[in-house]
Amino acid sequence: MQRKIEKIISFVSLLIFINLQAALSAKAGDRAFLDIIGYSENLRYFAFEEYGVQDGTGFAYSSIYIVDIKNDSWVVGTPIRVVEEYNEETYEKIPIGTNIQRIRVKAREQADFRLKGLNISIPALALAINGDGESDNDGLSIRYFLPGYIGAKLSDDYRIFLEIFTTQSPLNCIEWFGEQPKGFLIKQENSYGEITEIYRDKIISRSRGCPKTYKIYGVYAPYMAEDLSSSIAIISVYKGGFEGVDRRFIAVPIGNL
Repeated sequence: MQRKIEKIISFVSLLIFINLQAALSAKAGDRAFLDIIGYSENLRYFAFEEYGVQDGTGFAYSSIYIVDIKNDSWVVGTPIRVVEEYNEETYEKIPIGTNIQRIRVKAREQADFRLKGLNISIPALALAINGDGESDNDGLSIRYFLPGYIGAKLSDDYRIFLEIFTTQSPLNCIEWFGEQPKGFLIKQENSYGEITEIYRDKIISRSRGCPKTYKIYGVYAPYMAEDLSSSIAIISVYKGGFEGVDRRFIAVPIGNL
């Protein structure tokens, strides 16, 4: 009888451990959120913010990126990153939402000089978005077109899709996470079914970390745009983090120039 009870206790303990691990896995990691700031008046520059709470430390952060669409590169002096500093007296006493808002305001204040200097004041139009809660979408493709004022099409339909492959990184991703980093390419399909490769990673940068996979977050164009020449794809980067997989974002110009 004693043996039977011990077996039951061991089994129940195992179930509790498995459920606890599953719960921790679901909550671990850091999923950044996105705020599109907009375009410059000459449509050469595009700015966005990613923000959230770091895994491991629990500190709020905000990073503001300004992309030179013509050169497909960050503007010198960006991204602008602000991370919450630990304060023993106030830590865990201030609601997370308050911390995030405070850090976001601080990052925007630091970025304001560059945003104004580049005349980034044109709102961005979301042409298509893969929502985080869409259960029937793997995030590897998205269809879009340029709409008019009442929704009429001002352009043909396009589809972009990702192909993910193993690549190289200046970081030791195998030692840290047990696998080679991943890169991606973007192909674009027009309304006639013609497919063109419009972007391909080479050796990924140190700043991207050790990516495990990617998804298309959305496609954006300038407000009142007359064509898709300044369109941007926002790609979610899922990379190894301190406690799990972290999501960050990169912007890739995909305009039909």
